Amino acid sequence: MQQDLADMSVIDLEMLLVEWKRWRDRVVTVQTMRRRRERFEQASAHIAAIEQELGLRTPEVHERLLREAASRVHTLAAAPTVPLDAFRAARKERAAMQRRKPR
Repeated sequence: MQQDLADMSVIDLEMLLVEWKRWRDRVVTVQTMRRRRERFEQASAHIAAIEQELGLRTPEVHERLLREAASRVHTLAAAPTVPLDAFRAARKERAAMQRRKPR
């Protein structure tokens, strides 16, 4: 889902956000619905992902996240012993943030 959101335009993301919020409100207000809790959680997860994607497109948020990722790598590298998988995950996150440009 993350990759799909990254490929969408801002207008499409905003429309999708409105649709998911409308669906979440419907789940809350409807009298009877099967799996209400699961559907509410699904809608909330989609809304959070879309809002995060919209936030990543602003230069300020992108720079902050890039600094945080670099800081995590530096902190792990400075420790006397580091789990290799944690260091690789932090480096991978930093590289992904560096490749991603705010629009």
